[in-house]
Amino acid sequence: IFIAFMKRSISKVLLAAVTAAVLLSACSKAPEESRYIPKTAGVVVDLNAKQLITKLVTNGITMDKLFEAAQTKDTANEVVKAWKDAENSGIDLQSHFFASFVYQRQPGGQPSYMSLTGSLKDAGKFEAYLKKAVPDFSLKTQNDFKYIWEPKQNAVIGWNKSTVICISAVNTGNLNKFGPGNGIPSPDEGDPVTDTAVAVPAALVAADDDAEVKAWVAEVDHLFHLKKDESAGSIEPFAKLPKEDADAGVFINPEA
Repeated sequence: IFIAFMKRSISKVLLAAVTAAVLLSACSKAPEESRYIPKTAGVVVDLNAKQLITKLVTNGITMDKLFEAAQTKDTANEVVKAWKDAENSGIDLQSHFFASFVYQRQPGGQPSYMSLTGSLKDAGKFEAYLKKAVPDFSLKTQNDFKYIWEPKQNAVIGWNKSTVICISAVNTGNLNKFGPGNGIPSPDEGDPVTDTAVAVPAALVAADDDAEVKAWVAEVDHLFHLKKDESAGSIEPFAKLPKEDADAGVFINPEA
C-alpha cells in the first residue's frame, strides 16, 4: 500500500513539474510582434497591454469606470468613442505593442523613421476600421500584405492576417544640430533667407510623392520579411526584454 501510495505521489509530482516546465517555457517565449523589429532600431519601447489591462481589472478598475470618472470633462465622450472603436477595430488589445525608432545614417538615403507594431485578431475588422477612420482610404496590396498611405501623417500602414506595422518618417535634422561640435546657428548664420518661391511642375511633385510612397512600402515589406539575423531578436538583451515579467520595457542600442 505504501509503495503504491509513493508511486502515485511521485507521479503527481512529476506531472506537476512537467506542467510547470511547459507553462514557463510558454511564458518565456518572445511575443510574435517582436520578430518585426529590425536590429538597426536604436530605441524600442515594449508595452504589455494584456498585463496592464489584467492588473486594472484585478484592482477593480475597468475602462468603463475610468471613463465614468472622466465624465466631467468635455472630451469624455470622444475618449469613450475612441476606446469603443479600438475595441472593435480588430486590433488585439491583449498583445504586446512595440514602438521603435530606426535611425538611418546614410546621407541622401531613406530617412529615419518610427515604427509601430501590434497584433491583429481580425484583419477584416481592421480594414473596415481604417475605411471609417482614414479620409480618402485607398487599399493596395504588396506581396503578402495590404497597405494604405496616410498622407496627413506621411505614414504607411501595412497589415497581414495577424500583424499590423505602421511606419512614419522622422526628421532628425533638428536633432543633429545639437550634436557634438554643432552650435545652434544664429539668424545671421547659414544661407540667407529669401522669399523667392520656385514653381515646381505638378507632374514632378506627383512623381516625387509616388516615389516616396513606394520607398516606404518597400521598407514595410522588408520589416514583414526580416530574416532572423536581421531582427532585434538576434541581440541578446533585446531577446530577453519581452520575456521579462514587466508591464513595459525599454531597449536602447547605442551602436544603432
